[in-house]
Amino acid sequence: GKQKITDKTIGKICHAHNLSVEWVKSGVGSMMVPATTKGNFFSPDGIYAEDSEVLIGDAVLKERIKNLQQQIQDLQGEKKAWRLNEKVIDFIFFSDATSRRMAKEQPEDEGLFRISPKMLIRAAAFFQGKCLANFEDIGYSNIEEVTQALVAKFPADIPDRSMVQFKIVNLDNGKVYVYEHQKGKGF
Repeated sequence: GKQKITDKTIGKICHAHNLSVEWVKSGVGSMMVPATTKGNFFSPDGIYAEDSEVLIGDAVLKERIKNLQQQIQDLQGEKKAWRLNEKVIDFIFFSDATSRRMAKEQPEDEGLFRISPKMLIRAAAFFQGKCLANFEDIGYSNIEEVTQALVAKFPADIPDRSMVQFKIVNLDNGKVYVYEHQKGKGF
């Protein structure tokens, strides 16, 4: 039996052999089309996809190009944000300089961080950004007692040689003491 060749099949054959669809169907015009690369290719009328005869018209093409340009601008904005994040991380973790905010908040002569059993203390311990233990209480004479009270509340699954950050706030005078200890050495 004879079957009629579909326009899609003609388009694929023409594309594979760089033949003009118009010439194959009617014999009019140039037989050959300039070679294109594999994949999608452009024409004055729009974009042809390699695997179909879909033609994207001029208006749709312009809208897609406009959307792509917007996406490129968004990506460039994200790159700037990532560069800023990298600078912040470098400053926080790899610099010994004092930030402007900390310089304003802390006077040159901070004095010693002192606590007594009559002072209200708020203490917290952090591991990998998570709060392991915290409390607010009176009755502590020194930082070591506060540290021991926090460590007693730690879960057992913290690996040895892990760094734990401690923050103690003297709520009576507003002074803050932040330090870190390694499990197995500091506690």
